[in-house]
Amino acid sequence: MQARALPLLLAFAAALIPVQGGAAASPFGAVPPVVQAGPPQIPTDPDRWLPWRLFTWRDGVRTANPALAQDSQGYVWADGPVRYNGRSWEKVEVPGEAGPVQCWSMLAASDGSLWLGRLEGGLLRLRNGVWARIAPGSGLPAGRVGSLVEGSPGTVWVGTTGGLARCREGRCEEERRLRGTNVRSLAATRTEAGRPALWIGTSRGLLRLDGVDGPTPALSPRFADPAVLPDLSVRALVETVSPEGERSLWVATEGGVARLRRGAWTRYDARSGFPAGPVVKLAASRSPAGRPVVWAGSFRAGLIRFEEDGRWKLYDTRSGLPANVVYNLLLTPNEEGREPTLWVETPAGLARLEREHWTAVDSRLGLPNDLVIGAGEVTFPDGLHTYWIGTVGGMVRRTPRGWERYVTPAVGESDLVFSALVAPDEDGTPVFWIGTTNGLHRFARGAWTSFTSRSSPLPYDWVTALLAVPGPRGTALWASTNWGLARYERGTWTVFRPGSSSLPGNPSHGLARSPAPDGGSILWAGTEHGLARFQDGAWEKVAVPCLPDSAVSAVHPVAGPEGGWLWIGTLRGAARLALDGQGRPGKACEALTDKTRPAIPQAQVGRIQTDAWGRVYLLTDWGVSRVTVPPGRGLDAARVELFELGDGLPGMNFNAAFVDHLGRVWGGAAGGAAILDPAPP
Repeated sequence: MQARALPLLLAFAAALIPVQGGAAASPFGAVPPVVQAGPPQIPTDPDRWLPWRLFTWRDGVRTANPALAQDSQGYVWADGPVRYNGRSWEKVEVPGEAGPVQCWSMLAASDGSLWLGRLEGGLLRLRNGVWARIAPGSGLPAGRVGSLVEGSPGTVWVGTTGGLARCREGRCEEERRLRGTNVRSLAATRTEAGRPALWIGTSRGLLRLDGVDGPTPALSPRFADPAVLPDLSVRALVETVSPEGERSLWVATEGGVARLRRGAWTRYDARSGFPAGPVVKLAASRSPAGRPVVWAGSFRAGLIRFEEDGRWKLYDTRSGLPANVVYNLLLTPNEEGREPTLWVETPAGLARLEREHWTAVDSRLGLPNDLVIGAGEVTFPDGLHTYWIGTVGGMVRRTPRGWERYVTPAVGESDLVFSALVAPDEDGTPVFWIGTTNGLHRFARGAWTSFTSRSSPLPYDWVTALLAVPGPRGTALWASTNWGLARYERGTWTVFRPGSSSLPGNPSHGLARSPAPDGGSILWAGTEHGLARFQDGAWEKVAVPCLPDSAVSAVHPVAGPEGGWLWIGTLRGAARLALDGQGRPGKACEALTDKTRPAIPQAQVGRIQTDAWGRVYLLTDWGVSRVTVPPGRGLDAARVELFELGDGLPGMNFNAAFVDHLGRVWGGAAGGAAILDPAPP
């Protein structure tokens, strides 16, 4: 954790000390209160990570204090202050300040002004490019400014550790009845008669101030029923309104969350299975269908999402959140039909939830080395079905404890692993195969067997790709090496070398299968001198007139209504070759390079994958290009999207790729592994 985050942690910790006292009153909801336990958690897939983009001190963002806001021009502001213009963060100088401003809270008002609540007390206001100060005293209670909320246009309510004030035209008026009260949260609302009102969360319970548009607002008795509130110290408030006009009040406390709806309370605390610890922030959002959604930030457990019906999901570091300690939440507008964008401030940085963002896995998360040469999903001999990553420092697999080394009697700690799969033996017994730089290793019936160029017909010890091919005699295993292909079927090896087997050259990593109309298989192999096709027991070279380069590094069949397409990666770009209904090469052939329109930058294509919507991912030596081809159109009508380091990629030069059972695209690069959960087009 950054050293500069320590003051914030200490301040939060001090604020967690409960304040006792006062008799409970219950002006809200039914009398006596009707309370029910919160519904259970909605299960989440532990392997599915949210697409977070993280901004840290390297980007110019400091998370020493929790202030966040978006102004009327669309800039996102954070402590410092600094602001984000959509590309980068820039420091904002405040005249008269010797150093960074310690901002604890922020508010963007409807008149275009920006309000900053200071850690040491007092306010700053930016309006029309001019900064103004409001010091504690003269109507503004002393103490840390913890909450800012807009009332009527031009009016801002300010909650501090010393009380509540109403500010307008640069002057503040203290609400004397709350003098000395630690006001921690405010939320605008309306009374049952429709008049403007204010929810007030304090360190000793909840209040409501009615008629705040008038000169003498009415203050309710303090609501501090321990049977309703998980803790009497209220940390955050938010009100949601359904499309039908139904209001719900959400109250975050030191011990959980309470919700007031239709006159009854729902209580979320550890007794009902809710995460223990303080909930410090709430943010009201909407689903794409327009239904209310509430995000809650925990100071211990991460991020919670409440649906309108009260059910909830938990997202923490296992879901990709940079830290389980949440300081603040911010929602910013998004394009029509999508939820507002969520920003989460944590000690590890400011995270923004994006529609799509690559999740990186590198040595900081357990990889032996950041240079990834293989990756996949497989069932291991001990029965664990999981993901694995091969690096130049050895192989790891994902376990409930994180990424852990995988070592066997056949595969050493530092062995380089390119490929792994499970294929049935001739009697149906599952066999685990693993391709390394030290040969091919097989686990079956409780024992390991190793095949090398010295102990078997294997052409070369570097086994760079494996492919299981079902057939009438069972499943055959194909192994690609730098000096030829080898097939293992029913205990017998068959070797295919350039020249003697009609392979046009030594194979690359490109090896793929497409189904034949008769139920058999057609194999495709990329070689140093072009594309090869295998059917009926023989290889033949395939003429590809649009091929950008003769060195083929990747092949990937894509099924279609009339046979589909074969995508081909080369050292100078990609091509797609039409396949007819018999799986034979057709006439249509198109290229995609750094000189075509559209173009792909740095067109050395190392791997190719497709997602559930048929979009093609070209993993290159300079990031990932996603190609969307409209149905029935050519590549000249394609849309090309480029993913780079700013999109979460840990590196740009890719050596491995696969799509997992969740539909996520994985890539292995010089810098780590990257995972993308594709959003629909």
